[in-house]
Amino acid sequence: MMLLRNLDPSTGHVNGALYTVEDMQSNVLFLPLASGVNRGNPLCLPRMPCGPGDDNFPVPNFTRTQFPVRVCFAITTNKAQGQSYSGRIGLDLRDGCFTHGQLYIAFSRTTNPSNIVACLPAGSTSTNNVLYHEVLS
Repeated sequence: MMLLRNLDPSTGHVNGALYTVEDMQSNVLFLPLASGVNRGNPLCLPRMPCGPGDDNFPVPNFTRTQFPVRVCFAITTNKAQGQSYSGRIGLDLRDGCFTHGQLYIAFSRTTNPSNIVACLPAGSTSTNNVLYHEVLS
């Protein structure tokens, strides 16, 4: 699960933080933090009100309660920056990288290079690392 709100930055419970579901009840989720320096920090997440000011909710004067999380099976390279993963990492490089350093960030997220699996364009065995020489000079 990915948290969609900043709840407690000092303990790592911020927008974009990744969690595993430990227990689920009708009005509360029990989620340990899955990555980062605060890995394992528990979060007891209740349903929260969501109204017209949140997420461009289309019906005025109406509130609903929901968990501020989203199920995630994949994250972007930019969202993964600053996190380390001990498990396998799959990279979809069929469209290539679009900014300088993005390939480095993607490859450096794991603790062991053998955990990286890359999907390249058909018939290709390599990809380009985008480098803007005019920025470096």
